[in-house]
Amino acid sequence: MKLTQEQIEEIRKRAEAATPGPWFREYGDVKTNGVTDRKYDEAETIAEMYHDDDDAEFIAKARQDIPALLAHIERLDAYIVHLGEQVESDKEVKFGYYNENKMFKQIIAELQAKNDKLETAIQDALSVGEMQKENFAMEPWASLEEAMYDDEE
Repeated sequence: MKLTQEQIEEIRKRAEAATPGPWFREYGDVKTNGVTDRKYDEAETIAEMYHDDDDAEFIAKARQDIPALLAHIERLDAYIVHLGEQVESDKEVKFGYYNENKMFKQIIAELQAKNDKLETAIQDALSVGEMQKENFAMEPWASLEEAMYDDEE
């Protein structure tokens, strides 16, 4: 069962309204057990049970246990909030890395395309150069220059 915040607050109010603790189990006569607010004289009886040692122990310890459990729940709830904030922060960081990675992939693709153009222009220049050793023409070098400065337009 999951407690709602409202239920937790109701438990907290009941614990705060109860007789202050600690409470103690009191051993009565053969037939009774009790729960008191003090161990010795002048103790106020909080509960009295007949032949029920375990219930008396449970009730006596509940005075200390319930506030401790409520404090533990509060710490866990705060930790859950902290973890949620951390997850959101991690999402933002990962999203930033994702965007940077996407941008770098785009830049790499653009550089690869430029590299391919340059390689093609160099190959063209070399093959034309081989064919026209004696009549050297500038056209292949012009295409190389176009490939190199293609993005500056």
